[in-house]
Amino acid sequence: HKVVRTADLVLWVTDLSSRSWKKRLHDDIKQLKKQYILLVGNKLDELTKSTSKQVSIDGGELIPISCKTGEGLGVLRKQLVESIHSNMPDLTSGLIVTSARHKRQLTRCLTHLKKANKGLRQNELQELIVSDLQRGVREIDEITGRIFTEEILGKIFSQFCIGK
Repeated sequence: HKVVRTADLVLWVTDLSSRSWKKRLHDDIKQLKKQYILLVGNKLDELTKSTSKQVSIDGGELIPISCKTGEGLGVLRKQLVESIHSNMPDLTSGLIVTSARHKRQLTRCLTHLKKANKGLRQNELQELIVSDLQRGVREIDEITGRIFTEEILGKIFSQFCIGK
C-alpha cells in the first residue's frame, strides 16, 4: 500500500451495484486523507431508475460510469485531465539549458525526431526512420555522457582553466 500512500492521485473505483460500496468508500477515505482522490462508480448500467439517485455521496463527488456501455467515460477523462493539470507538479518548471552545445544538440535531436515522425506519416522506408531516430538518440547520448568524442572532450576541457 506504499504506492497508494505516495501517489499524487488515487482513482478509487467501486461497483455501484454493490450494496456496501458507500461503507467501503468511507473506510478507505480515512486511510487516504493526504492524497487527491478521484471517486469513480462503475456499473452504472446495472442500476435501476429507483437506485440511480443513490450515486451521490456526502462530502464529495463521485463520477458514475459504465465500462460496459461507455456512459460517463467522457466525463471521467475530462476530470482526469483537469486533475492532472491542477494538482500534479510541473516537472518542467525550473529547467534551463545552460550550455550552448546542449541547446544545439537538443535542437538537432528535435529535428531528427520531427523528420522521423514525418517519415512515419508518409510511410517512408523503415530504415530511414530508424536512422533519424538513432541520430536523435545519439544527440541525447552525447549530452548525458553515454558517448564521448574527441571533439566533445576538446570543447569541455577548453572551458576549464588549468593552472600550474
